[in-house]
Amino acid sequence: MERTLGQLPLKRSAVIVRISDTEMSAKFFEFGLLPGAVVLVLTRAPLNGPLCILLGEVRMMMRKKEAELIFVE
Repeated sequence: MERTLGQLPLKRSAVIVRISDTEMSAKFFEFGLLPGAVVLVLTRAPLNGPLCILLGEVRMMMRKKEAELIFVE
């Protein structure tokens, strides 16, 4: 079932299948957020704040609106 990274529950991993915004995809690619990459949602800030995700061995923070552009399965 495809959903956005922002909708993924905490402590759940998923595989990136596509990125909906071509302008932002270049930025995401620089960080290694590519289709086929496995990501894990570690924490979520309250009030629609940023997410902390794990990509490989790298932790990164991402705005909720950016996470809504990344589709995962």
